[in-house]
Amino acid sequence: MKPEVGDERRKFSRELKIEAVKLVRERGVSVAHGATWMFMRTYCANG
Repeated sequence: MKPEVGDERRKFSRELKIEAVKLVRERGVSVAHGATWMFMRTYCANG
């Protein structure tokens, strides 16, 4: 059985995950905001 589109998990680098955790812990942003930031840094960055 072939996986459906969107069933694959995203893979983020360790460094990016650490940055996202720091954003949540040190700046007090929500986890949802940190997750959005991580997604945007990965898929919407120029270059």
